[in-house]
Amino acid sequence: MPDIPVEPSHDHPPTAVLAALRARRLGHRPGRLPRIQVRGHTLCLAHLTDTDRNVYLASLTPGTDIDHRGTPFTEQLLNALLAALRDPTTHTAHFQSAQFDEARFSGHARFGGAQFSGKASFNAAQFFLPATARGQQERLVRQPPGTAQELQRQNASVL
Repeated sequence: MPDIPVEPSHDHPPTAVLAALRARRLGHRPGRLPRIQVRGHTLCLAHLTDTDRNVYLASLTPGTDIDHRGTPFTEQLLNALLAALRDPTTHTAHFQSAQFDEARFSGHARFGGAQFSGKASFNAAQFFLPATARGQQERLVRQPPGTAQELQRQNASVL
């Protein structure tokens, strides 16, 4: 990654330098999606404080549009998101539209039974199984298909 100038110049005003430093700190890599910030915050869901994350999750209702592109999900974080979107009648998570492009899922990503009423996008998302007995992680899927039904079929076949 090229060095970022620390002295202001005509080509790199201070705001551009600060934006570049912030993007690097948040894990943005050129040519890849940045992690999408949670509405009203400057961080993605995975990097919010526990209090802010709990407030955000409590604000969700079944059928909400969500955008968590580029977000790293642990199994626990995904389960918390699914619980926040759980319909009390059907007892399954219900998304209107869901954008998980370039998200990273570690552990079991169980979307089984989740309903997507709108578009579900998982382009270039990555799924990782828990550590194996040899202590290595195995990459499950590098680029899953974009539809939730195909994703569910793939997950069902490996879980």
